[in-house]
Amino acid sequence: MIVRWIFFLLCVNTLYAQVKIFAPQSVVQDEAVVFELQASGEEITFPEISSIEGFPVQKAGTSNQITIVNGQKSKIVNKKFLFYPNRSVQIPSFEVIVDGKTYTTSVKEIELQKAQKTQNSQFDFKIVSDKTNVYLNEPIVVDYLFTYKKDDKIMELALGNMDFEHFWAKKIGDATTKEEGEHITQRLRYVLFAQQSGKLELKPARVIARLMDVGRSYSFFQRPSKQMSIYSNALQFEVEPLPKGVSIVGDFTIESNIDKAHIQASQAVTYTLHIKGEGNLEDLNDITLDIPNATVYSNDAKTTSSFENGKFLSTYTKNFSIVANESFTIPAVKIPYFLVNKKKVQYLTVQTYDITVDAPQGIQKTVTLEKKEKPVRELTKEISDYNGWVYFSFGVLSTVVVLFIGLFVRKKSNEKRVETPLIKSVKKAKSNSELIKILVPYVNKNTALDTLIFELEKNNNLDIKFKKKEIIKILKSDF
Repeated sequence: MIVRWIFFLLCVNTLYAQVKIFAPQSVVQDEAVVFELQASGEEITFPEISSIEGFPVQKAGTSNQITIVNGQKSKIVNKKFLFYPNRSVQIPSFEVIVDGKTYTTSVKEIELQKAQKTQNSQFDFKIVSDKTNVYLNEPIVVDYLFTYKKDDKIMELALGNMDFEHFWAKKIGDATTKEEGEHITQRLRYVLFAQQSGKLELKPARVIARLMDVGRSYSFFQRPSKQMSIYSNALQFEVEPLPKGVSIVGDFTIESNIDKAHIQASQAVTYTLHIKGEGNLEDLNDITLDIPNATVYSNDAKTTSSFENGKFLSTYTKNFSIVANESFTIPAVKIPYFLVNKKKVQYLTVQTYDITVDAPQGIQKTVTLEKKEKPVRELTKEISDYNGWVYFSFGVLSTVVVLFIGLFVRKKSNEKRVETPLIKSVKKAKSNSELIKILVPYVNKNTALDTLIFELEKNNNLDIKFKKKEIIKILKSDF
């Protein structure tokens, strides 16, 4: 009995000796699990691996090594795979065919671990911030600091993917390097803005270092190296919500202006709002204008930002073009913002603007024509029965002829499209300004027509022939 067990174990060991699997016992969250299948022989067939427990598997390369010992040639093939699990997983056994025989790899358990700060005498990687108790959308200055010794055999440094979940982040400038004694510190700076209130965590970051492997012999073609992941600490923030109706935090000023206060009906008023100050204006709610009996056009707001003297500065500019047929008022604008140092809501306000619009010239008043009743003189006359029949027959015949002529004329009139005086005027217009004067009385009657009028007013270089075709198409369908 004992002999049989020994024989069985020897057979199993022999089977596993032909193929091997190399895999880590644990992996940090968001990192790849890299495992390797190794087989030795002449004819080797590896399995096709597409997924492990539902996680897609990628091929990571193949290497071959041929050795000749005492005239016997041996080939060793290593095949690498990788995948990204979000939980602990088990790598199953795989079948590898070597020289016609099937060999089975062992099962590997992989434990998923949460990233923690790396404790290493060679390196130090940490995240620091200027504050941890903040309001929603309040700027937070965060520095990523990586320190290492000058004599460390570092061949390459790379920063892993940054995880800014629940934060809006903006990189400030390029990385800087500072030498202090025997150490070098590289700094990368970001400005963060919390996007939700409550307790938030800025997750650890990762630096991937490629180090010279002094324990391995040098290759003729390349230096031996090894890769190492160094993790930073995490940061915790307590984020307070903003008062209702407030979306921006900081200290700002506002300016407004118009290009003219007195216009003709064929012109547009350009109204501009400009906000600047300390804070993030990307989160400002869109500003709109509601002006009765006027058409308001606006472009997308333009925002800029910069980081100067430890402060995050930004600007916001929005332009409006307003077209109307009668005088109107641009309403006052009132924008709330939260002033952190006083912990209260302040307001940005701008004045109203009264715009005088001269009525368009050349518009004819509607004239009502009265039809005068002509006196009807009744003639009484005796008609014989004979004449009555003659007149009756003639009347029937006349009615038939009139109906036929009427149907013919109606058919012809339907076949021929009648041009209205408005369309004829549009066709005769030879310039943008002339075309605008013709169309201004019809502002606010058709949205598509309003858009074309606005384009004509804003750009004198438009192809008037093409625009006239679009305008005539609208006039024929809606006017």
